[in-house]
Amino acid sequence: MPVRLTHVTVLACRVPIERPVATSFGVMTSRPAVFVRLEDQDGTFGWGEIFANWPAAGAEHRARLVVEDFAELLIGQSFEGRRALFETLTAKTHIRALQSGEWGPFRQVIAGLDTAYTDLLARRAGASVARF
Repeated sequence: MPVRLTHVTVLACRVPIERPVATSFGVMTSRPAVFVRLEDQDGTFGWGEIFANWPAAGAEHRARLVVEDFAELLIGQSFEGRRALFETLTAKTHIRALQSGEWGPFRQVIAGLDTAYTDLLARRAGASVARF
């Protein structure tokens, strides 16, 4: 049965950390996180997380990608099957990722949205994501 998405919500969060963490790619002074929530026509929802540890403004950037580049590809659209959302978003954003040279951020957003979609499908089926 097709899933028609009606809402996408994205939350970019950032929590300062007491002691900065030095990594191979830089020093982190806060812990960022980006959470995305998809909702379908029946009010069923699913949650996902988008990788956003780096660059320093990565969380806010990925949240804007959801709003500016992905929302129009999600809201009001129907997807059928487990791989439909992933495959559709990958195909429809290929040229955007190519043009911007931002393969990583686009793929990270798709992965988080795919996780939210999987959670939504599992909830519709009355199963945990692990069982689904």
